[in-house]
Amino acid sequence: MAAGPNYGCELSAAGRRPLARSVSRAVYMGWLIDWRALIAHADAVAIAEGLDSTVNLLLLAFGAIWFVLTLEQRLKRPARDEASSSNFVPSHMS
Repeated sequence: MAAGPNYGCELSAAGRRPLARSVSRAVYMGWLIDWRALIAHADAVAIAEGLDSTVNLLLLAFGAIWFVLTLEQRLKRPARDEASSSNFVPSHMS
């Protein structure tokens, strides 16, 4: 029996170049920011908003990663027909 295509490998191979571009762009943008001036003028509200948005983005990113990692498993799951998954037995069938 021949194995089917491994979509995980195909997606990861196709996603390496855009991921590398995104990381390099983020590093470049980090070099453009004047961090000393930013830290000198930061107040508690701005720091709290920044932490809140960072946590939200991390949760969203990990949710997207979890979705992609479990996608193949969910696609391979056999479809259940309604008769076998139901606990209801009609009275005329017994």
